[in-house]
Amino acid sequence: YQRRVHGGSEPLKFALTLAAFCGGGGNLTEPLGAVHILIVGDSFGRSQLLRHVADCIPPKGCCITAQSPPLHPHLGRDAATGEMLLHAGVLASVGSGACICEEIEKFRPEAQVALLDAIEWPHVDASPGPGAWCTVPLRASIIASATPGEAGGRYQRSRSLLDNLPRSLRSRSLHRRFHLCLALFETADEYRDQFISSLVTNRTPTSLLSVSASPIVPPRDNLYDDDDGPSSLELSADLQALPSPFLRDYIACARSLQPELSAAAASTLKCAYCKLCSLSTEDASMGWLSEIISPRLMETLLHFAVARARVDFSTVVSVTHAEEAVEVVREALLDLQPQGPSSHRDPERKSSKAKEDRRFLVALMSAARTGKSVLSTGELRQVAQTSGVAMQRFGELLRHLNEQGFLLQQAGGKYRVVDCDEM
Repeated sequence: YQRRVHGGSEPLKFALTLAAFCGGGGNLTEPLGAVHILIVGDSFGRSQLLRHVADCIPPKGCCITAQSPPLHPHLGRDAATGEMLLHAGVLASVGSGACICEEIEKFRPEAQVALLDAIEWPHVDASPGPGAWCTVPLRASIIASATPGEAGGRYQRSRSLLDNLPRSLRSRSLHRRFHLCLALFETADEYRDQFISSLVTNRTPTSLLSVSASPIVPPRDNLYDDDDGPSSLELSADLQALPSPFLRDYIACARSLQPELSAAAASTLKCAYCKLCSLSTEDASMGWLSEIISPRLMETLLHFAVARARVDFSTVVSVTHAEEAVEVVREALLDLQPQGPSSHRDPERKSSKAKEDRRFLVALMSAARTGKSVLSTGELRQVAQTSGVAMQRFGELLRHLNEQGFLLQQAGGKYRVVDCDEM
């Protein structure tokens, strides 16, 4: 575990550690407290890290891909007897453990819908076949990973989280259903690069373990101007590796506790959430937060504070536990902050593009109401020119309207305009 901790991406690993202590109970009527996390980006050892998380979260963990069996209950034939059997599905079979979903952008649409059901509802009613009906509880923590569709699958820090998401997830707004989104990317760090190169060449990096970990916290003055002190998320070099069986038993015992939230801790969490909400609306440079801030983030702060108290086997969530939970979420959000020259977009340019798109859409709707609902690509280009749309954006605009359902592509390179009254 020490080798994974020293491999970089510490905010992500602290968040995954607290997520392991969340949940662990519940029934069909009580809230479960499970935290669902989406990791965007690709890096060295991502699959190994996720599989390690699945092994440590009790009572059971599993890793699934697009080729895995159905997530929800389904009927299957027994290989030995040939009889039809009712399978509970992957999500129900892990109980209150962890379900690791790798590259969810490659999942079929029905599998992505099943993930949404597991996040939104504590149970699912399914009819896997004729005459079969069942209600299955869903208590698993879903930790999913997605690979950006551009830049060779690497997370581009100059772009926002929404721009880094694959197109299939972006159109469904799947990222807003998760409690927390985390970025995974490679950064230039001499200490980490030396450590990873030693691991790859099968050398024992004992000399590197005595070196203090390099700072992993980016500048925080944009998010909290009143906090310039050192971060408690910095790692020391004298970490001791914990055996996976011991860590699994420790987490299982800690998850049986139900700490009470103190009034001071509740006030700390509330102030932190309100501050993030105000930053996303009042500060123009923090507009990227509006893609992430939602009431689920408040649930994340609460669940992480309870998890932090469970780590100490405490029956009360103190202010210290709440502050450390806020810091974990804050550092994770800072990794999502766009950096570089292209991170600050011109709001006037963005507004002008939106006006062009609106004029083009209004012109298409007017043509559809007059009986001209099927248009060729040339006719659509002529309507775009009349509406003042830049021709270099015509192909991108056409694909966007097709994905949103305003245009339906037909044979012969033609498109049918869907009127708003039909949607």
